[in-house]
Amino acid sequence: LHGQLWWLREYDIDLGPPLRACEADRYGPGTFCRQFTQGLVIVNPTDKDVAVSVAATLIDVTTAASGTDFVVPARDARFLVGPGAQ
Repeated sequence: LHGQLWWLREYDIDLGPPLRACEADRYGPGTFCRQFTQGLVIVNPTDKDVAVSVAATLIDVTTAASGTDFVVPARDARFLVGPGAQ
């Protein structure tokens, strides 16, 4: 319906300032990521899911899963937040 207002959890995240420029292919061919002081954003525009491992325990804002291993579905993105995001 065009009259509905959609509000996603990702809209309310404060990632802080970026630590560096966007990186291509870090988590697989065709992927993009950018690190921020309070989180990590991973974009997967490819046709295949991408497995991601990080050094610190983070929380996936979309699924509320916490850990060091995540899956970014094909044609999707994930916001991973937490104190160890750097």
